[in-house]
Amino acid sequence: MLARAKRALLGAYALSRQDSGSQAYTAAWYELLGCPPDFPSQYQAQVNGVTAQQVQETAREVIHHFILALTVPVE
Repeated sequence: MLARAKRALLGAYALSRQDSGSQAYTAAWYELLGCPPDFPSQYQAQVNGVTAQQVQETAREVIHHFILALTVPVE
């Protein structure tokens, strides 16, 4: 499941940078943020380096209370 999420994330990232306008926009945005020129390759490496344990630890830190609400149609 983690591998699938990584593929989806990196695939969406690649698709979002297909045309020259998007590439120019993201290059300017990364420059404004102070990212290094090789940020796209660093990003891909960092995403691929995420482990299931890191995801679980982060989820425990971020999700303190889980509430599930179900709605059903009234018959």
